[in-house]
Amino acid sequence: TNCDTATATVVVLNPIDAVDDNTYPVQTPSTTVATTVGNVTLNDTLNGVLVTASNTDVTPITTGPLSIDANGVLTLAPNTTSGTYTITYQLCEVGAVPANCDTATATVVVLNPIDAVDDNTYPVQTPSTTVATTVGNVTLNDTLNGVLVTASNTDVTPITTGPLSIDANGVLTLAPNTTSGTYTITYQLCEVGAVPTNCDTATATVVVLNPIDAVDDAAVTVEINVSGSVFATNVLGNDTLNGVPVTISNTDVTPSAQGPLSIDVDGNVTIAPGTPAGTYIITYELCETGAVPPNCDTATATIIVITDSDGDGVSNIDEIADGTDPDDFCDFIPENVTEVQSLEFLDADCDNDGLTNGEEYGPTPTSPLDSDGDGTPDFLEPNNYQPSEDDLEIYNLVTPNGDNDNDVFTIRNIELFPDNTVEIYNRWGVLVYETRGYGQNGNYFKGVSEGRVTISQSSELPVGTYFYVLKYRNNSGSTRERSGYLYINR
Repeated sequence: TNCDTATATVVVLNPIDAVDDNTYPVQTPSTTVATTVGNVTLNDTLNGVLVTASNTDVTPITTGPLSIDANGVLTLAPNTTSGTYTITYQLCEVGAVPANCDTATATVVVLNPIDAVDDNTYPVQTPSTTVATTVGNVTLNDTLNGVLVTASNTDVTPITTGPLSIDANGVLTLAPNTTSGTYTITYQLCEVGAVPTNCDTATATVVVLNPIDAVDDAAVTVEINVSGSVFATNVLGNDTLNGVPVTISNTDVTPSAQGPLSIDVDGNVTIAPGTPAGTYIITYELCETGAVPPNCDTATATIIVITDSDGDGVSNIDEIADGTDPDDFCDFIPENVTEVQSLEFLDADCDNDGLTNGEEYGPTPTSPLDSDGDGTPDFLEPNNYQPSEDDLEIYNLVTPNGDNDNDVFTIRNIELFPDNTVEIYNRWGVLVYETRGYGQNGNYFKGVSEGRVTISQSSELPVGTYFYVLKYRNNSGSTRERSGYLYINR
């Protein structure tokens, strides 16, 4: 037998098809452990039939945050940044020689929910006058993937809006000298490294209030020595804004006029022309410039107007025109008396003769007594002063207020001389009271008019200076006369 042998070789190839995977749901990674995305082999086939773990293997691989194990399980690493990730894997038939493999890709889209939350609960701010004030951090209530963000996983786009600024770390600052008001800034928070960008926006609201303090001004005395309006004072000197003295650039005064006083926007108080002597008060409102809503406070300024510095009854303006001394009440022209003479003047003794000016002047302010007719009034010409006769003592203060103290015009011992008359004139020579038998049977002057000409009877006389004339017959039969001033105060 002549024989030979040979071999027959048959090549068997099972078609293997690893199919790309790109339909996984968008993933939100865990912050602590890996997330199972799926199995890449679920759509792969061997010889037209879905593969199994027994007839195929996957070569384990890790690419970036994605990993695939030998069974095709695809996982996503914790804290993966938002983006689209792709991994290429190799699927091989078990036991095939030569190797029977195919490759495919798995694509995973990662999106971390980012939430920038509006900030509107900051405390009311009082800005510094020199440096920026740190208000807070806008990211403290913002979240990434449900967890509070950190400076390492998010960035804030730096921005400045008006007096507010936010840096890349979310620190919110307020510029110095910011006007009172409500300010809002919009910021953008983005996940670090996310492609495409993963951002959200929110607002931060800051209320600014500068403490404003308008302080009542101490009384200012102004002597009127010129005609026309007169500057009195500026009220801003003791007022503060945010603890610092105010200026005309950061505050305004609401202009107003109250009585003879006026105040302008810069706080200057002026006195109207012709203002009588007296004490005047003006209330002013001080407001921070540009504050919305208005930031204001009120205070008062008190002005004491003196038109007759020396109290001689002639105004300073007239004395300057007359060439007399506005500060010397013994130097004036009586014909120009227009104001009530002061108690200081009436109590003084210009001629040093022992009699007060009030005792020698007489009832008519513009025409003082001149007993000897020599042209020099008695109060400027020494008379031979004689001590009081008949033990009469005259009290020149009347306070008819019912307290049993000086309620009547008291002339001590007048009841010993019933033959008497008393006349009382106001400072302009008008008779306001006259009687006979003063001091008899309760007949006393109680500050009530009993005149017959200008002042109606039974009228309470106003506070002020009056002039009395007392005439009486003494025990020796001689007629005597005493005169001087008295003062009514209620």
